[in-house]
Amino acid sequence: MPKLEITPPAREEYRRLDGSVKAIFAKHIKQLEAAAPRKFLHSGMRYSVEIAGQGRIVCAPNGEVLEILHFFATHKEYEKWYRGQK
Repeated sequence: MPKLEITPPAREEYRRLDGSVKAIFAKHIKQLEAAAPRKFLHSGMRYSVEIAGQGRIVCAPNGEVLEILHFFATHKEYEKWYRGQK
């Protein structure tokens, strides 16, 4: 079971989310605590993406710690971020 750490920018993104979306993300955070994600983005990127409803949670494994880097409420926000990572 990985130890989760939420980065300060991710905390701020989570704080700004709508209440119903926060509930969906909270459910997926509990799932991440139980088991680390196994799917990673292609092109050798170190990021893992958890799909949460229409949103996305971007994580990065760092040894025994799983860092949550971003919360995206919509796929469109995630796509904009992803294009900037290439």
